[in-house]
Amino acid sequence: MKRLTLSAILMLLSVSLVRADEAEGTDSLYIEWAESFADAQALGMSENRVILLDFYNDRCVWCKRLDSVTFVDPAVAAISKSIVFSKFDADKDTILAKIYGVAGYPTMVLIKPNGTELDRLVGFYPPEEFVPALFDIMQNRNTLDDYLTRLTNHPDSHALRIEVAEKYQYRSMNVPATMHYDYIILDDPENLQGFSDNSMLALGRMKLKAERYSDAIDMFEKLQDRYPDSELFEEANVYVPYTYMKAGEDKKAIEYFEVFKTEFPESEDIEWVDKSIAEIKEGKK
Repeated sequence: MKRLTLSAILMLLSVSLVRADEAEGTDSLYIEWAESFADAQALGMSENRVILLDFYNDRCVWCKRLDSVTFVDPAVAAISKSIVFSKFDADKDTILAKIYGVAGYPTMVLIKPNGTELDRLVGFYPPEEFVPALFDIMQNRNTLDDYLTRLTNHPDSHALRIEVAEKYQYRSMNVPATMHYDYIILDDPENLQGFSDNSMLALGRMKLKAERYSDAIDMFEKLQDRYPDSELFEEANVYVPYTYMKAGEDKKAIEYFEVFKTEFPESEDIEWVDKSIAEIKEGKK
């Protein structure tokens, strides 16, 4: 079968949402998943197709949501005829996940046949968002390279800088991510542009993931002290007992969870907090 050129792929991406309506109710379109990275790369090289690497694990609820909603959609299936789709359990394909710096799930990395990353999508995307997001990557729009270029032209833009920081963070490139987050915080200590609190929360999460629990708690508490009116105040608050729980400091975790319940009785996290307290007490965490 003759494969489409890059320009044809872009055209397909731009019209696939319309074609999905026409294909609704049929089972003629489905994703043919490559069985291994070697197979995906061989197909990509022989047919000049880009490759999508879908990283998941069995505990990931949103990964299952991608499978049941997005990857069965006719518009997405249509795209898969011109892009090699491949799926990897990151708990088993640990080397490949490490090579691409997968930091969370689901993560979908779009690469050239030679393995060079174009960009990635992190988290759940419904079909109506997944298709335009792929289109953006194919057009080098809103990618890391694109944001870096734009930041060079507009170095004072914290909106661009935080996008760059998040892109690096998603690739587990924590040194440049931290550099950009720190720049935002130092340049705007009053959070006038509205990105310093986000940067602090991101830094706290990075330290938590790195199991630097004391540093993570310091960052979450600093956010609360410095920006009490931030919309992230509640989230930073609940991260403190969660971090204590991850650190194995059960007594402090329960203490701070109870404080959270008192201060935020209407929080959407109350049910999860109660469950966490119960699991700590039962030794199931």
